[in-house]
Parts: sequence; C-alpha cells; structure tokens
Amino acid sequence: MFDGANISLISMSTSEVELYGTGIGIADKSAANAATSISPVGYKVEGTSGNRIFKMQFKNAGSAVERYFYFANTHYLNLQIWLYEGSNVIEYRIGDHNLSTYNYPNEEPVTHFGFGGEPSSGAFVCMLYNDAQNPLLGEYTDSSQVTLDNYGFTGYPASGTVFRFTPATNASAQDNLFDVVKVYPNPTTDFLFFDHLTETKQYTIYNVNGKIVKKGMISEEHNKINVSEIPAAVYLLQIDQSTFKFVKK
Repeated sequence: MFDGANISLISMSTSEVELYGTGIGIADKSAANAATSISPVGYKVEGTSGNRIFKMQFKNAGSAVERYFYFANTHYLNLQIWLYEGSNVIEYRIGDHNLSTYNYPNEEPVTHFGFGGEPSSGAFVCMLYNDAQNPLLGEYTDSSQVTLDNYGFTGYPASGTVFRFTPATNASAQDNLFDVVKVYPNPTTDFLFFDHLTETKQYTIYNVNGKIVKKGMISEEHNKINVSEIPAAVYLLQIDQSTFKFVKK
C-alpha cells in the first residue's frame, strides 16, 4: 500500500530515466492506518527471457492534490505501465477513471505523460501535449523550452487510451538510409520529398503511440509522399531499418 504516500513518477534507477506514467500525483485512497489498502499496487512479468514484459498496475488510486490539498477523496483511476524487454518499448495504459472533469486552480496543464532524466547524453524530457487523443510529442533539453502550451494535457485521457513510446531503430552510420537520402521539408504541410533515392522502397509512417497512419512505396520516379491528409503532429517515417522524425503542421 502507499501508506499515505503519493506518486507522480517512477524512476528506472537513481541516475537514469524517470517515467511520468500516471499523469497526476496519485495517492492511496485508504483511511489512515488501514490494515489493508483499497489502492493496491501490483506487478507481474510475462513472456520468455529476452522478450519479457514487466507490467505494473495501480488500482483504484486517488488524487494526491485532491486528498492532501482539498481534503476530499472522490477521484479514482486505474492504469498500467508496461515495459518491453528487447524492444525497449514503454506503454502507459489508461483504465477506468472519473477524472474527465479533473481541474484545480493553478494546476494547468493538469496531466503529464512522458519520460525524462539525466543519462550519459545529458538531461532531457519527452512529454506528450496538446490533445490527449491525438497528442504531439515535445522533446526538451532545457527547462526554458517548456511552456504551458507544449507540456501536458488540460484533461485526463479517455479510458482505454494507450500511449506507446517506441525507440528509433539504432542503425550504424553506413546502414542509415537517411545519411544518403535527404527528406524535406521538415516541418511540412503537404508533401515529403526525397533526394538521392535510387531504389524502390516501402515506407511506413507511425504516430507517437506506435500506430501506423500511412504506408506505401516510393522510388526515384515517384519520390514524394502526400501527408496532407494526416493530422498535425510528430511522426516517425521508417524505411528498411532507418527512421526519420518529421513534423506535420
């Protein structure tokens, strides 16, 4: 049980990545000194070595802000955090909750989903923002880059929402297609153009949740992709094992 504590992030280690997977600071809804928690935290590991999934669950958790600053205990939420071995995918899975009207003064944006920390490459934060059902991804290396317009949501995501963070493929310099093939413009409003493409290739475009939004073929003769019909957001374009991030305005 929480034993009166509240949680707003989970640290992967003392000096590496922190996961912002609960959206808000959560708290145990149990009465003080209760023998059994009504907000249990649990986990399990599924799969075989090399392809396991660590699944952490927060059940019937409350709002720390509501409980400790407003002395109420009406809100509840259920969610899971899945960590995939091998692929290093991170998923935040939103379950049943009553936070659709969650809003307190001076707490805007009120919900935050992402990750950050200070690994060997330096301090960073990656945070979803704008529309919880079609989010944009902000990447920041300096706190001065963060504003109320690019950090978090002004409501809680709908039950059943899954936020999936998929690492870009690690390709060696000689294997990285985009070291040779140039993609422009970025950001774009309608088309992505390709220079120095000498072979016919299949492409796939993913949103930040890992969902495929468009796929097809490009070649030296047909060297552009029409992205005018997809919503404004950050996307990953994958060709072979190489990945290119672009912004659709």
